[in-house]
Amino acid sequence: SPTCTIEKPKSMIKDGLPVKLEEEIQSIISAHIVRSTAAKLKDDSQKKIITSFGAFRNFVIQQNTGQVINSLSDFTETDALNFKDTLIKTELSPLTGQKVSFNTLSGFLVDLRRIYKMGVSQKKVKTNIFKDIPIEKHKTAKREFCLTKEQVEKLRTANAEKLVKMTLD
Repeated sequence: SPTCTIEKPKSMIKDGLPVKLEEEIQSIISAHIVRSTAAKLKDDSQKKIITSFGAFRNFVIQQNTGQVINSLSDFTETDALNFKDTLIKTELSPLTGQKVSFNTLSGFLVDLRRIYKMGVSQKKVKTNIFKDIPIEKHKTAKREFCLTKEQVEKLRTANAEKLVKMTLD
């Protein structure tokens, strides 16, 4: 029978972001209204963005041990380009060091670019260091479905009382 549990690998990033950097990102996020829904970015998206910046900062500091990164303006266009090139070349997650899909890697870059783009439009950051860096997404095949036809049929035809007691065996 198909199981759909996915073990999350442990992150290699030990310490969080410097307070100033995290506050800058949070202030950009909280000033941003998502056009389509007129809502704020969801908590999950916010966490993912903070995580992406943790990975980016970790990478830059490992590359240039003397570099101090405590705010968005401490990152350079060269940092952005090197990060992108390394992700694409190694195909490894900057969080776990494990091989991940191209789209997962693009997701990190999209998060970073999004904050810089919003930061520039809010006049909180001078330069969008990701502006000239093309970020592609690859089309992916549809996901495997975890329920059998019989299980779907059972769910589809169940009434509310049955649903409470139901198992999918």
